[in-house]
Amino acid sequence: MVLHGNPDVDLDFTLDRGWVGLINLKEKGSAKVRVRGQTGDAWDLTLNEPGSAITLMQYGRWPRGVPFKLEPGPKDMPTFSLVLLAMEGTVTVKHQGDEHLLKAPPGPAMMVWDSVTGQDQAPTRVDELPAWARPKETTPDLEARLEALEQFRKKLAEKGPEKVLEDYLASDNPRERRLAINGMAALDELDRLGQAIRSTRQPDVWDAGVLALRHWISRAPGNDLILYKGLLEKRKWRPAEAETVLQLLHSFSEEEIESPELYETLIDFLDHDNLAIRGLAHWHLYRLVPAGQKIEYHPTDTKEKREKAKKEWKALIPPGKMPPKPKKEPSKPKEDGK
Repeated sequence: MVLHGNPDVDLDFTLDRGWVGLINLKEKGSAKVRVRGQTGDAWDLTLNEPGSAITLMQYGRWPRGVPFKLEPGPKDMPTFSLVLLAMEGTVTVKHQGDEHLLKAPPGPAMMVWDSVTGQDQAPTRVDELPAWARPKETTPDLEARLEALEQFRKKLAEKGPEKVLEDYLASDNPRERRLAINGMAALDELDRLGQAIRSTRQPDVWDAGVLALRHWISRAPGNDLILYKGLLEKRKWRPAEAETVLQLLHSFSEEEIESPELYETLIDFLDHDNLAIRGLAHWHLYRLVPAGQKIEYHPTDTKEKREKAKKEWKALIPPGKMPPKPKKEPSKPKEDGK
């Protein structure tokens, strides 16, 4: 987030990405906040009484089926979304001439805006806060996550990010490895992130790395083009290879997913000379075709192993055919005529 000086409000900031909570800490009266988004839109929030609180989340996603473009136009950008959720008390929201009152659950507590369709016409009623927004409720898994994050924070403060990310990437704990990968992406350390993906034998590092890169190219307009140029200039890749990687980091349309040609291409890529291309091809196949998840494959395998896996994939999805549909679980017999 970026703070701005503004004498007309108590707080003025641009939310670049992520999740922020606001609370009115005044002893009496309202607190006024201006929140700016990535696209230039602004929201004026009034936390109407002491203790009023609201959570905001902004994130970007490339819509499904939108391809990578070397010469993007003004509209060729990720879709940005902002979620506003009243946590305590009431909050007045003003945006582009519209004004709404959010009331913490149970009540009209939530509004959603995105850069394509705009803002909800009216707040959505929420009967109770979602699980992620209930700070007083916990589970063993949540406690473990919070403890891991606290340890991560302490080590970052003591040793600095470079040493901590290196240690966490080499950890035997998958959760710590994911923290390292996400930390590299958050700090824009794409060179280190790429090296981590290229050199690992851990499937969870590959998976986290691909997800982190997909998030990164969705974080701001032009980020995918920055990554493309970096692959050309720093990695010395051929333009066709870099463009293929960026296309694979975007998503496929429903029409493409229903096309046999997509699966033929992905299977052919499993033995591509470029490790990133064959790794991303498998990343998509693994998710699109559950029946193939038992086929052993890793992009750093020997060529002999990769060719063996490629033959198994071709046997599962012959050229011109669609993947087998997932088998439905057999229904349980009804008891007592029910």
